[in-house]
Order: sequence, then structure tokens, then C-alpha cells
Amino acid sequence: MRIISKTRILLAQIKMKRNKMYVMADRLGFTHPQVIACSQELDHLLNQYDKIKALDQVYKFHGQSVSNF
Repeated sequence: MRIISKTRILLAQIKMKRNKMYVMADRLGFTHPQVIACSQELDHLLNQYDKIKALDQVYKFHGQSVSNF
């Protein structure tokens, strides 16, 4: 899978997970275990996205793009 596609998929997953977390938090409260678990899942997605973006910056620094691989 190309990095650009992976980035787009991750962004869509992040948006959906964030919306789900907001709805759950509104219904259950921010400290409910299900909301905390959803928040941790969102953190994982955000960390994956950050890693891809950081890697892309390294490749761009060296005159390449991750999307070429």
C-alpha cells in the first residue's frame, strides 16, 4: 500500500474514532472506561500518523519521498 493511501486511510480512521469518542463521552462521561479505551485507540492512530509524517520529512530532507516506495 502506498504511503499516501495509508495516510488518507489513517486520517479517515482518526476522524471516525474522534467523533465516536466525543459521542461516547457526551453519553457516558470522559472518565468512563469505554471512553478511555476509545481515547487510547485514537492515540494509537495519531501515533501511527505522526510516524508516517516524520518518516516522510526524513525522506524529503534527503531529496526523496516516502510515497515513491
